[in-house]
Amino acid sequence: MFGNASGGYVTLASQGMDWKSYFTTWNWNPGAGWMGVGLNPGTGLTTTSGNIGAALPVPARSLTNGMYTTSGGGKNQISLYTDAVALDPGASRVLQFSWYQQAATDYTRVLIRVAGIWYLSVEKFYAPTAGQKTFTYTTDAANWLVLGTGTNPYNANAQALTTTASSNLSGAITAFGLYLDTASSNWNSVDTFTVTTIQ
Repeated sequence: MFGNASGGYVTLASQGMDWKSYFTTWNWNPGAGWMGVGLNPGTGLTTTSGNIGAALPVPARSLTNGMYTTSGGGKNQISLYTDAVALDPGASRVLQFSWYQQAATDYTRVLIRVAGIWYLSVEKFYAPTAGQKTFTYTTDAANWLVLGTGTNPYNANAQALTTTASSNLSGAITAFGLYLDTASSNWNSVDTFTVTTIQ
């Protein structure tokens, strides 16, 4: 959950979350004026739709209220992720990522870091109406686009990536989350990100 105690539009850090956001194509940290957690009137959402995929309090003003929303006006490419915990997809484990999403025309991709390399899923996820998306983790190289290396998930050409991983992925997932491409003038909102071991 991307909770917001203020009822406004604030940064992840100000809410004590161990998630980060980063301008993937611009190579710098955003501020609350560009995106964050909250109920921004521009999203067309109200206090009764302040969470996606979770029961709401009435009125909807609790710590669990809010979703992560990018600003469409800037036509931004944003990475939303956490590196606070590592995931070990051992041979006997199957990991599944799930989240709720709403974006009129824009999409998300799964974002991970393995062995110091950032990857984006080849698969894109669209949600013109709010709904849950799921992605089962695979080490198959053909399913991952190479975003880059380094501390932050940066690539000035993130929208035009075509190079897939040179070999199957191996090792722990040291960061994970979503890449949100808001190339239109709309909004892109996500909430309730979950990692599940399904085997």
